[in-house]
Amino acid sequence: MSRPLIIAGIFLVILSGCATQPDIVVEVPPAPDPQTCTCEHLQKWLELQDEVSNMSAEQVKERLARLDEPKGSWQQFYFGLLKQQLDEFVSWTEARDIFRGLADDSDLVKEQRDLVNVLQRYNQTRINWYMQHRKVLADFETTAAKLDAALEENRLLQQKVQAITDVETSISTLKEK
Repeated sequence: MSRPLIIAGIFLVILSGCATQPDIVVEVPPAPDPQTCTCEHLQKWLELQDEVSNMSAEQVKERLARLDEPKGSWQQFYFGLLKQQLDEFVSWTEARDIFRGLADDSDLVKEQRDLVNVLQRYNQTRINWYMQHRKVLADFETTAAKLDAALEENRLLQQKVQAITDVETSISTLKEK
């Protein structure tokens, strides 16, 4: 290639890099503040859930001991939250049943019913997990018992084989004499 052609090519590359591109402005709406909620009732329930989830088991048991039979959706929700906070199968079933009842409460707004449906499914999942865990544990114990029995049988068979081998050795030794 000729020298002027190479210089012209370099000049064009430099000029094309200097051309200004129009600024593209993309309007991004601000993210909604997660602390705000359009449903005041739901916000209060979420705050209560946050408070209960930060309680220790002793605090939960203390609160449950002081509570009478829950009346009204607020008290039932609180009672259900306290029950689900305990690490006890029976408490999870009670919480699930409370939330199941609240899900059918027509006085609640849709968002509240959605929340109790989520909590009901959460507790049902815990119950299912527990039941599966118990089944696996029972299967393990059964298999371990079968293994122990098989090992004992194997040990007895080895003793019998050794006894037969000893008898055959004794007979063979007596024949040789």
